[in-house]
Amino acid sequence: MRALLVQLPHKERAPSVFPIGIANIGTALSEVGVESEMLDIFALGYSRDDVVEYLRKSRWDLIGINAYSTQYPWAKWMADEAKRLHPQALIVMGGPLATFNSKLVLEKTNTDICVISEGEETIKDVVGNLGNFANVAGICFKSDAGAIIETSPRQYIQDLDSLPFTNYEFFPMDVYFGNIGVGGVPGVKTINMLTSRGCPYKCNFCSRTFKGSRLRSIDNVVEEIGLLRDKYGIQGVAFADELVLVNKKRAYELCEKIKPLKIYWNCQGRANIVDLELLKAMQAAGCTSVGYGVESGSQKILDSMNKRATVKQNELAITNTLKAGMTPIVQMIYGYPGEDQDTIRETVEFFDRVHFYPPVGYGDAFVSLMTPLPGSPIYEDLLKHGRIGKEEEYLLGLEQGYFPGCPLLVNLTQLDDEELLSSQVKLVNQLRANYRTYARYHPTELVRRYTNAISTIISVEGFSGLIRRLAWFVQKRLRKGLLSLSGK
Repeated sequence: MRALLVQLPHKERAPSVFPIGIANIGTALSEVGVESEMLDIFALGYSRDDVVEYLRKSRWDLIGINAYSTQYPWAKWMADEAKRLHPQALIVMGGPLATFNSKLVLEKTNTDICVISEGEETIKDVVGNLGNFANVAGICFKSDAGAIIETSPRQYIQDLDSLPFTNYEFFPMDVYFGNIGVGGVPGVKTINMLTSRGCPYKCNFCSRTFKGSRLRSIDNVVEEIGLLRDKYGIQGVAFADELVLVNKKRAYELCEKIKPLKIYWNCQGRANIVDLELLKAMQAAGCTSVGYGVESGSQKILDSMNKRATVKQNELAITNTLKAGMTPIVQMIYGYPGEDQDTIRETVEFFDRVHFYPPVGYGDAFVSLMTPLPGSPIYEDLLKHGRIGKEEEYLLGLEQGYFPGCPLLVNLTQLDDEELLSSQVKLVNQLRANYRTYARYHPTELVRRYTNAISTIISVEGFSGLIRRLAWFVQKRLRKGLLSLSGK
């Protein structure tokens, strides 16, 4: 049996996250004797015409597609085109789209099976039960009569250490190494990886593919990092977990065991968990930046989101991260129910208090427009009450993104549409203006950022590493200048 596994592109985004999920499915299939081939449309930059040409080159018995809800237009096209060119093939879709919109996917596309949630064990059962899919837990499928059948839920894999390490061999790794970075330190060959699945928190806007939280052991994580360093020469790891810093004990263990590897890393944290002592330990162990879902400067909005964090905790997390010598990556949501001119003002005042604004390079991604995603409590509530009427039409619109200039799919506030969108632009512009003013009158702000980077490089690579990084940075700038002068 031969399988083609497909990684879809994300509109107007660079391939800066390695597709761990589809890679693990390839490994699982190999365990049951299925020969897998990868078509990474995202990394290869293929057009739809390129994909059609690729599909015509060979024959496959199973075509697996990994898709997020924001990739629905591509997923729909891919499933239909795959079935048109390979009518005998079993079309299987996995990922968040298949998990949260399985019945819609089966009704509106030529997908045969949707894998619900975790896929490694499920895909092996699918292969082992061809023609008897009702025996496979954790799927939704079309019967021969055209009926859509959902089987019983599959139990989660509890021991994540029992899974094989991710196989990177079938992907264009140079593309990913050229786009993934740890932030704050230039020229670091980086890969992303996971230390856990799920998140113990239940924010109302969050689409969670897994319920609860399951953790790999830190020893297992460190072993994989060591193998990646030896095989690919990686110098950094971007942890892609929903939340790496689940608790302080685990965070300190990670710092202790990752430090001897002499690599750079970053992760997602939480304001109610970190303190200055922990953040300093992270910086000393090579951490360059920590992401925080700050979301809003208004406590009213945070409570409505069920964030289980306070404005004060968010302030301390940002200021302590800066004190520890790292960069806070601040994630914001704009337009949540209850957003008004007062909450917008509170958000501006929040950033004025912490003296941290979106750095150069953040662009409009700093303030995301509240766009409910399938699987989140707020999405399900809107669907139930008819605020999202034509679900497929809504999914088609999700591809556009959430940032200023993107279409408004649903307005959850009392502001009219025009005021909501114009106020978002004003908010972003105000934060940028405040940053320019602050940097002008506090030049130590810029010095601090460079000093933090230098301190981290020295702690990981020593002074010789600092010289190498500076040389790399200068060479890159010179090349960019020469290309600009040549008109290329």
